[in-house]
Amino acid sequence: MSVHDLVHALAAEAAAVGHFIHLLDEEGLALARRAQPSVLAELTRRKRTAADELADLAMARDAALRAAGFAAGHPGGEAAAAADPAVATVWTALTQAALAAKALNERNGAIVRTYLRSVQTAEAALRAATSVNLYGADGRHTNAARSHAG
Repeated sequence: MSVHDLVHALAAEAAAVGHFIHLLDEEGLALARRAQPSVLAELTRRKRTAADELADLAMARDAALRAAGFAAGHPGGEAAAAADPAVATVWTALTQAALAAKALNERNGAIVRTYLRSVQTAEAALRAATSVNLYGADGRHTNAARSHAG
């Protein structure tokens, strides 16, 4: 493989990371709107497909790096970028896109954790407030509920 092949592999990976960023943006908006679970499930499916594609492209990038005489992974990308300006351009674009994707993924995770804590707090409050059976199986107030109501 040539440097041209390496540039092509890096550009393909950068484009796929760009698509992944778009999905993360969609996910963030859906979380902010508190979208239905089915919407989030579909986004998760699409993200998983995109992540699988990214893994394949990372393997292709590493193969292109090795074929061009560099180590695989980030160290090889840095060395290739230092050796060739064309590689440097696409490598920079790829690493910047990867950092943006990481930040968006962390933001979305923080939103999910915040919602989860909110739901858990509300659930705990409901459980504490309803520790007394207010209604029996027949739908009528129980004696325990009447004695606590007074």
